[in-house]
Amino acid sequence: MEANGRKLPASVIEAIQRGKKIEAIKHLRKEWGVDLKTAKETVDSIYSDVRRARGSISDPSLGRSVVVEESSSRRFTTIVLLGVVAAALYFFLGR
Repeated sequence: MEANGRKLPASVIEAIQRGKKIEAIKHLRKEWGVDLKTAKETVDSIYSDVRRARGSISDPSLGRSVVVEESSSRRFTTIVLLGVVAAALYFFLGR
């Protein structure tokens, strides 16, 4: 994974995978020698990218992926939509 054109240290990626945002910021500050604001903005950006992806993001250097689960509200919406489609199909084709 990269951020700001630089490769993220493995310790930062591992902290992100464990959901330890503050730990990731600390590691990034130590490894890159950046200030708190820059480190926080970088980690926040990575988290928002991962949330948007709603899946897994591979990191070949670690040989594993960052996995983010769908939110429960999105799952609920999907289930309701599938129910409506099933009811419509039954109503129109089941007769």
